[in-house]
Amino acid sequence: MICPKGSLCSESTHEVKTLSVAQQWFNDVIESQLPITVNTFNGEGGRLRISVFDCDNNLIHRRG
Repeated sequence: MICPKGSLCSESTHEVKTLSVAQQWFNDVIESQLPITVNTFNGEGGRLRISVFDCDNNLIHRRG
């Protein structure tokens, strides 16, 4: 994948099952949304995009 600035990106996806760790990714997560899935795109130039999905695969937060 290519970042909007033109550098290559790496993608990573992981699942978070505990509320305390989930709130480190998105502070407004509630227990009924667990487990969340966090999808990150890291650009070579240091750019980062994070998407957080709830247990029903609904997008609940995006930044970057």
